[in-house]
Amino acid sequence: MTKKDKIILGLIVLLALVLRLWQLDKFPYGFHFDEAKAAWNAVSIGLTGQDDHGNKLPMYYDSFGDFRPTGIIYLIIPFVLSLGRSVWAVRLPVAIIGALSSLGMFVLAGEVAKEKKIKFGLWAAFFMAINPWHVSVSRATSEVIVAMFLLIFGLYFLIRTLRSNSWKWGMATILTICLSYFFYHSIRILAPMFGVLTVAYFGFSEKNKFKKMMWALGVVVILGIASSGLMLAPEARGRLSQVSLKSDFQILYETQKGPNEDGPNNVLVARAFHNKITVLLRRFGEEYFSYLGTDFLVGRAAKPQRYMTTNFGLITYVELALLLMGIAAMVTRKELKWAGLAMLLAPLPAAVTMEDVPNMHRSMMMVPFLVLMIAGGMSLLVEKSNKFIVLVLLGGLAAHMVYYLHFYYSHGNYALSVYSRNGGLMELGKKLDELRKEHDRVIVTNYSDNPYAWYAYFSGKDPGEFNSKYKKNENGMYEYENIVFSNERCPTNFLNDEKTRSNYKNSLLINGEGCEVNPDLVKKLGLVKIDNVERLDESEVAGIWVYK
Repeated sequence: MTKKDKIILGLIVLLALVLRLWQLDKFPYGFHFDEAKAAWNAVSIGLTGQDDHGNKLPMYYDSFGDFRPTGIIYLIIPFVLSLGRSVWAVRLPVAIIGALSSLGMFVLAGEVAKEKKIKFGLWAAFFMAINPWHVSVSRATSEVIVAMFLLIFGLYFLIRTLRSNSWKWGMATILTICLSYFFYHSIRILAPMFGVLTVAYFGFSEKNKFKKMMWALGVVVILGIASSGLMLAPEARGRLSQVSLKSDFQILYETQKGPNEDGPNNVLVARAFHNKITVLLRRFGEEYFSYLGTDFLVGRAAKPQRYMTTNFGLITYVELALLLMGIAAMVTRKELKWAGLAMLLAPLPAAVTMEDVPNMHRSMMMVPFLVLMIAGGMSLLVEKSNKFIVLVLLGGLAAHMVYYLHFYYSHGNYALSVYSRNGGLMELGKKLDELRKEHDRVIVTNYSDNPYAWYAYFSGKDPGEFNSKYKKNENGMYEYENIVFSNERCPTNFLNDEKTRSNYKNSLLINGEGCEVNPDLVKKLGLVKIDNVERLDESEVAGIWVYK
């Protein structure tokens, strides 16, 4: 690298940092349930060695039967313990790793390129730095960003292993990829697949190819064994069992109801058209190809809503045009053929799931290879076109990025996404500690999620003390001292029962959004609404009522 190349790379990484760190504590608005649970458990494990369920140094955390890998929690621990209990401290490590992924793309692109490695690497780093899909998820404490960062370097190390036949690069590959397994489930499936593709694709062009391929394949086999060992654990299959296509109601309907609709004595027809394999394959195909369409990439089909920016897709239209150029360049550019094949593999785990589909989070491993294809298209354009066309395209890209940033920062905090990011529950959690001191009992809604994690994290509770006292009562609801974390969306409904009404004297009842309190009951009992919690758009998150 020349001094100029190093300066350009440094500026690209700086740009990536700015896009991911600027006002990170305020955008995106709302501190999502997954972020709050990760934050509180980082404090719990960091100070006590146990999560809030009492599990010692757990490998998985169970929120609702999903059993998420806990790598993200351990990553957050030093930040929340050193920087304090803030939104910034929780989001910071993932945002930094997201920015450094640009550096990873530089070395990976340079390693796979046949020629002009530095320029291709710089373009890849640049497009990773500004990629809206990657930027948005990097700012949201998402474990998939860390898994992707490790995958990028893992594939770089694997190609180095293949070309150098060195055990050091092999060990670096194994350690990096195996570490990614502790952050995200689907990487355990994809990493061995990417490994086999990489060895097969690049291996045949190497001198002494048989020896080098066997060594690199040995590394991939170890990755596969490690992945299989982890996947055999019931916890590793918890989330898949919840979102698997096999559990989809439409598939169950077609396989069970469809044969009856064919009429009597049509067993052969029913088995041919409505057997489970046929139905699953068709549905899998529909889901898989949805990830390769423009509706997903530049339209508004991608889910979940909490990661999306108003009036914007996952990539810009300029990136889409460059992607198409990159696909065309696959005819002559070997590294783009590999990236294209890998990009086709990346959505496979996402395609076997339902719920919030097409899912831009589960298909996130498409991004590195998508970026390589876009960088390839840009390289081709620079080589084949005059400077004016290149400048016009870059101007269009800059304009589109300004458009994206405007909607992200000016409109994002008032968009639908804040409703799926638990907007307002952080404010409610902060308010609870102050309210509980003034009343005998506080009964708080569970809508849109149980606010205990926000409360414990932001009120500075000692995890040893809080987690030991946070227990179920005889009614099946969790309590902490005089706070009842209700199973009821509208706790004022408890006052409808005359027999138990007296139990709620001098209580604060915090209703969730959308609760209506009977005016006759308000008048009869002297209920008073003393406050409410609102989002930035002034929509009500919770209504606070006093029953004296």
